[in-house]
Amino acid sequence: MIEPIFNAPNLQADSLRIDRDTGTIALSGTWLSVQEETVLVIYGIIGFVRVNAGDVLIVATNISRVAKIGTDDIYQITQHKIIPVYKSTLHISDEKTKDDATYIQILEQFLSSGKFYFSHSMDLTNSLQRQAQLHGDGRSMWQKVDERFFWNQNVCKRLIEKSYDYSDNNMSNFILPIIYGYIEFKQLTINNSEIVFGLISRRSQFRAGTRLNSRGLDDDGNVSNFVETEQIVYHVETGNRVSYVQTRGSIPVFWSQYANVKYAPKPVVDPKSITFEKFCKHITEQHIKYGDVIAVNLVNKKGSELMLSKEFEKYVNAMADPKLRYVHFDFHHECRNMQWDRISLLVGQLEKDLLQQGYCCVDRLFTVLRTQTSVIRTNCMDCLDRTNVVQTVFARRVLTAQLIDLNITGATQSVDNIPDLSDIFRNIWANNADEMALQYAGSGAMKTDFTRTGKRSWNGIMDDGYNASIRYAKNNYADGWRQDGYDLFLGRYEVNPQDPSPFARPFNSLMIAIPVFIIFNIFMAIVTILRDPSKKTPVISPYFLKIKTSSKTNIFQKTGLFSFHFLTILFWILLAILGFRVLLQYGYEFVSRPHLVPLPTEVQPSVSEAVMKALNLSSLSRKSRFGGFGGGVFEKVKEFGVKVGSRVSGFGGSKVKNKHDA
Repeated sequence: MIEPIFNAPNLQADSLRIDRDTGTIALSGTWLSVQEETVLVIYGIIGFVRVNAGDVLIVATNISRVAKIGTDDIYQITQHKIIPVYKSTLHISDEKTKDDATYIQILEQFLSSGKFYFSHSMDLTNSLQRQAQLHGDGRSMWQKVDERFFWNQNVCKRLIEKSYDYSDNNMSNFILPIIYGYIEFKQLTINNSEIVFGLISRRSQFRAGTRLNSRGLDDDGNVSNFVETEQIVYHVETGNRVSYVQTRGSIPVFWSQYANVKYAPKPVVDPKSITFEKFCKHITEQHIKYGDVIAVNLVNKKGSELMLSKEFEKYVNAMADPKLRYVHFDFHHECRNMQWDRISLLVGQLEKDLLQQGYCCVDRLFTVLRTQTSVIRTNCMDCLDRTNVVQTVFARRVLTAQLIDLNITGATQSVDNIPDLSDIFRNIWANNADEMALQYAGSGAMKTDFTRTGKRSWNGIMDDGYNASIRYAKNNYADGWRQDGYDLFLGRYEVNPQDPSPFARPFNSLMIAIPVFIIFNIFMAIVTILRDPSKKTPVISPYFLKIKTSSKTNIFQKTGLFSFHFLTILFWILLAILGFRVLLQYGYEFVSRPHLVPLPTEVQPSVSEAVMKALNLSSLSRKSRFGGFGGGVFEKVKEFGVKVGSRVSGFGGSKVKNKHDA
């Protein structure tokens, strides 16, 4: 039984009753006494998830207020609890019971991995402009939400289904729309005017997932890592609110980049016949929500990223939409050698569009005073690091204009000229960048030193290296389970007791054999390095310090020992490299893959094919992020060994022969 403790005067005092025997949900006007009563204070129902044994109920058990805008309080869920609705697991097998424990663990990890927010009075799923357009609509909040950002829509569907009609079972009071993303606000005083400044980043539930498991378009025109970020200023004295909305999202074509133990897997474009149709659907939806679209593409104009840019530009030209402007700004090239001030070149290209775009402004009664007529849709490969930097630049420019229009600052003042505001602005945007990257890629954002300080630094570059290593490890060895959390919570996978366990996978002996082979060869190379070839004891070889000679050891014999010792070390190292190159052929098998909604299966080569490919000169001629040798490496090593052997035998051998002749 879930019973409201505090009620607004216009709300009914009905309790929510869940029958643990049948799983049915109904409203009850009275509290039913039970024999074993346990009272738990909760702050909202997140929703229900079905497992093999029955339903589990997810509730918020602790919250923290993160912002207050006027009379609207915004809360973050800081603790949750998963409560089994079913009474026992005797009706399912031990394997299903074990699977249920895994499902609950997946949910726990997912709910703890990001930031979830709600408000009882403010619709967090809708921007300020959309809220103003819906103001006065008498429907419940959950009926007015933007479905893209209603993250617990799937787990609340049982409550929603019973609440569509206004019958005695209307459960709207128990439906609490929750968003997933980042919210931060700060209160400060500028020129004796008190304001509240901050951001709301809303991550879309459609096509949601982790970095290398979710890329590009889906069949419904949704893109991966789509985030709407709204910058809001609330003027306490007048009650006016201004906002500026930007979006980010993956390149809107069908493409993938699955983890395969390489640092940067090569992106693959899927040339589907429906690409143009779904591309147009995506852009059309942006027009409906935001008006004109200014698509800013920040990826490289060379390498594998260029291929995706060409696809993007091809469909932009094919659509020929006058309300879509496409700008390709090669961020890495333009800002090379830490020339980050060159982002102003991009701003200059869009100056006319930015002036026409405007921003939203509403008064305390939610009367619309100004509207934003277009949106900047920014993307890079991940829509994280480069995107964060560019969005911050646009937001700073608009904030300066907003403060002037609110009569808070003078015409000559900018954000950078107000130290308190400048610090808050930079830190909030940098914190937002870190959280967006953490939720999608598993690590903090890169390049945030520029966002926080306004300049690039070597310390920032070192931090980027650390974040890159964390991102690589998580994307390859943890993101399969994280993706399962998205799929289970959002309903892309539904548990069916009749289906086999999704966690059972056939054992692949190569997953042990190949790493063991690599480790063995590395071990043998180290042992050979540490062993003096002229002695049986494993001491450090003198040939790596200096060549020592004695009257007992002929210099020519010594040189021959050195050559053989060196070639032995090289032999073990090359075998280890060969093993690693074979491992790359099976890289897909060594990473963490989703269990619930499997990715397309890669066709793996046979062992002989993998070895031949690893030895293939054309394959070796391609540079690899993992230290791939250049073409003909084995031939060059062989040639080197023959030359060294010839010189040793020719030089030392002839002298020895002459000695015997003498």
